[in-house]
Amino acid sequence: CGVSCGVPGLSRVPVPGLGSFVEKPVLPFSSTGPQPRPCPRGGDPCEAAAAFRHELALSGRAGAFAERVGGLRSAANLDAPESGFDAVLQAAVCGDHLGWGSATRVLLFCSDDAWHSAGDGKLGGITRPSDTRCHLDASGHYTAEHRHDYPSVGLLAQVLEAADIQLIFAVTRPVVPLYEELSRELPRAVVRELRGDSSNVPRLLADAYEALASTVELKHSPLPPNISLSIESHCGGAPGPPRPHGGLCTGVRVNQEVTFTVRARAASCPLPPGLVTLRVPGLQGALQLELGARCPCRGAPQRARAPPRHGGTPECRSPQSATVSDQPE
Repeated sequence: CGVSCGVPGLSRVPVPGLGSFVEKPVLPFSSTGPQPRPCPRGGDPCEAAAAFRHELALSGRAGAFAERVGGLRSAANLDAPESGFDAVLQAAVCGDHLGWGSATRVLLFCSDDAWHSAGDGKLGGITRPSDTRCHLDASGHYTAEHRHDYPSVGLLAQVLEAADIQLIFAVTRPVVPLYEELSRELPRAVVRELRGDSSNVPRLLADAYEALASTVELKHSPLPPNISLSIESHCGGAPGPPRPHGGLCTGVRVNQEVTFTVRARAASCPLPPGLVTLRVPGLQGALQLELGARCPCRGAPQRARAPPRHGGTPECRSPQSATVSDQPE
């Protein structure tokens, strides 16, 4: 049974897609000879190495997914690390090819070894950095594998956050500690141990997604000058302490409602208009706030008049003599 057979513990069967990666087809990473060489395991001819191939777009056709997985052929590289970073980046930025849509986005990354990152491409004469653009052709092949270096960890984190993708590393036991260190540098990433025969993928996926979904965090975009936010979390018990950088609820259960109270404070007045975006990573959609400030007049009793029509400067006066200075057209 594969992922397409249903994932225990999830209320909906995930819509599967498929991609594959091995390595850039460049020496010293992969064999570039004309004849396919036997794969290390099994002795069958190896598929030509590729940094990434988009095999199947996201759809509800479980049968097509199972058929495509069964049709994959073995491939191999010459060194141990793989081109997984190339694969993750293309999966994140090629939304039109993959068909991400507006649903919750989860990327399951399966591997049994380490990864190449920025700078390693120089060994194969590849010095141009990743441009974070989609480079898939009509057949789903990553066409810039010869031209662009592997992405860095920091670049991968930016791309994943921008695409709102939650990443699950399903890796074999020897490399679990390595990927646990990596996951701490990426947004909403978790690591689970993958059995050698991959038989635990459905349970692994359900467990990892539950861990991701049990944490709900409200984050905001960079703030305009002189604006600060305080976010109070309401997670079902006593309200959490106000936090300046975002609200956080952990241990959230299925169908549990959480709310956040957001307060904005201006350090000065008048305040230029500004926009702040609030979003929950892992969920589609965002709330955009337009911020401004009403500046009180100094002294009492006073009031501020509306801005004059001709570009003059409003002045605060007592109610008996409230005036505005205006400029003639």
